[in-house]
Amino acid sequence: MDFDEFTKSLWYNHWIDEEGHLKMYIRRTPLRFKHRWGNYQLASMSNDIAPGKGALKKFLDKYEPMYQFYVENLLNPQLVVFFLRRGYRIVSGNHAPCMIGPDPNPGEENGNVQ
Repeated sequence: MDFDEFTKSLWYNHWIDEEGHLKMYIRRTPLRFKHRWGNYQLASMSNDIAPGKGALKKFLDKYEPMYQFYVENLLNPQLVVFFLRRGYRIVSGNHAPCMIGPDPNPGEENGNVQ
């Protein structure tokens, strides 16, 4: 299942496979918590076959214009810098920061608030 299929499914959480060997465990955020965790939570990511080839960037370039993402417990300092450059902000955690991305629809009645 890829992200497009996940967004159309009734699953609350699922491992998805994206182009470029990117695998992510993703959760759908309940409406009442979207102001805190965005539309979807990226809980775990791996790319053991082709790391550093832009699969995560390509995924975010495609979906950030439509959705706000919350990224949990970043253990890789390079990923923290990557997300900061994309406009994400740290919302919790010292050793393993959690970050939230820019809201593509600020002020809309979908529960997202900056």
